[in-house]
Amino acid sequence: MNQNVRKLTDGAMLCALMGVLLLVDRQLQGTISLTFTFLLPLPMVFYTVKYGLKDSWAVLAAIIFISFMLGTPALIFAIVSESIVGMCYGEGTRKKISTKKLVLFTMFISVLLNVASTILMAKIFGYDLMTEVADMQITFEKMAAEMNLATLPDVQLKQFLIAVVLMLTILTGVLQGYLVHIFSRLLLKRFRIAVAPIQPIGLYFPPIWTGYVGIASFVGLFYLVRYPLEAQDQQILLLTVAICFTIYLIAFGVVYLLLVMSLRFPKNKFLNVVLTLFLIFTVWPALAIAGFLYITTNIHKKILMGGSYAAKNE
Repeated sequence: MNQNVRKLTDGAMLCALMGVLLLVDRQLQGTISLTFTFLLPLPMVFYTVKYGLKDSWAVLAAIIFISFMLGTPALIFAIVSESIVGMCYGEGTRKKISTKKLVLFTMFISVLLNVASTILMAKIFGYDLMTEVADMQITFEKMAAEMNLATLPDVQLKQFLIAVVLMLTILTGVLQGYLVHIFSRLLLKRFRIAVAPIQPIGLYFPPIWTGYVGIASFVGLFYLVRYPLEAQDQQILLLTVAICFTIYLIAFGVVYLLLVMSLRFPKNKFLNVVLTLFLIFTVWPALAIAGFLYITTNIHKKILMGGSYAAKNE
């Protein structure tokens, strides 16, 4: 088949796929655009990798036109923004940009889009962050009263919950970016397009400086909760940063724990996962400290040298 005809055929197929997706999403009241956002960039990832960024602009213009015909404002924003993410990821893959840079860029763009989407929902649909925080505060206080637990003063609790909501927005963007990377690689491999293999998280060595930033944030989190700043905006900002980096440490603490248990108990994978989930909700400070040691010391390298990952790491 002629190359130009193939471009038109694939472009028309992707536009038709987006049209069907828009119609289905309207029937499901936005379930796809809200829950499976990470799938929206995949069509443009495929097209851009196959035909390049220059030819992808025409397909993007057609998708935007279809979105305005069939979509709601929130869905239009999701389709257009995620399609642009797909184009950027596809062009980066096409130009052989390193996987680490590509994943970090995708995560960064996804975080920005997730924050922008929250702001858009607030402007168009009257979504009120403070009302949601107030509802969370009431629920939290009721649960604490039933369990006879001490709570923070109202002002401090409100600031902490705002920081948690902001952290969840950021974390959702990071997760979406990573899922875009994973599913894009699976899609491209399915169509037999050469891509670098997905590197297991156990083989990734995070920058050492992030461990020190993380432990400083971990200590700062307890300090800010106990001795809050007078400036409310600064308190919320620092709490958000501290919570994000604490979760960063906990995540690598979980990786460390899973690697160790996979070496000690290789046949009990399900039990290892269940135990890890239990420890996350019970001794998360210990996991944060384990994550700090995993990032800043040679424990990680020793695990790889003695485990099943050693061959891949050579």
